[in-house]
Amino acid sequence: MKLLMRDMIQDLLTTERTLSQLYLHAQHTCANEGLRQTVDECLAEVNQVQTRLFNEMEQRGWLKLPMAGRQEIESAIIHWEQQIERHPELAEEE
Repeated sequence: MKLLMRDMIQDLLTTERTLSQLYLHAQHTCANEGLRQTVDECLAEVNQVQTRLFNEMEQRGWLKLPMAGRQEIESAIIHWEQQIERHPELAEEE
């Protein structure tokens, strides 16, 4: 079975996204500051690789992102305004 370059890059991107989630979880649950800094460095590196893979796929036309319509944007704004009304602690302090 021969894998296409597109499939390999997509698999790499999926792997990097998963690693990013795992490192983020480790960062949030880490009690040791030295270990947390190491995890932060790993997370930053994984995110850089993920960004490069994402950009490569987009440049090759292998990743098409849908544009949100006006209604979808307005719905998202209304949703988050309602969330802030229900949970004022989510609002930014000025």
